[in-house]
Amino acid sequence: MRLLILATLLAAGLFVACSDDDGGSGNSDVAEGLEEVCTQGDDADTDNIKVDSPDDGDRVSSPLTITGEIVAVEQQFWVSAVKGDGEHIIDYPVRSREFVEDELSPFEASVPFTVGEETPICVWVYRESTEEPADTIKIPVTFLPPEDVEADPQ
Repeated sequence: MRLLILATLLAAGLFVACSDDDGGSGNSDVAEGLEEVCTQGDDADTDNIKVDSPDDGDRVSSPLTITGEIVAVEQQFWVSAVKGDGEHIIDYPVRSREFVEDELSPFEASVPFTVGEETPICVWVYRESTEEPADTIKIPVTFLPPEDVEADPQ
């Protein structure tokens, strides 16, 4: 009986030690306020979209450069920048470099943006279906404001 109790306690301790401590968002790099708009859903199809950059938690100056590979219908897909309240501040159409049906094609996009202060953002890369984004990959980043340009003394 003592052995059974000890084994149960050890198993419970192992479970607690291996559990997430990020509040259940599935990504500890998600900035506060982005939990809802930047939680990667179970429907994310990483076979159809692979994002190489930016990485989770990157601090990004304009333009946002996104690279990867995608299986895109007619080479077209979308990049959105979504704030924690769900507001889309960018919805930007992008094209992959080439189209081979049902094959990954490389892409690189430079998306300009302007923010007045450091802003937590969720970058969505997705194929659009008729009703909503499909195969969405979500990356939490921080958009940085432009650096102050010093006046040229003349």
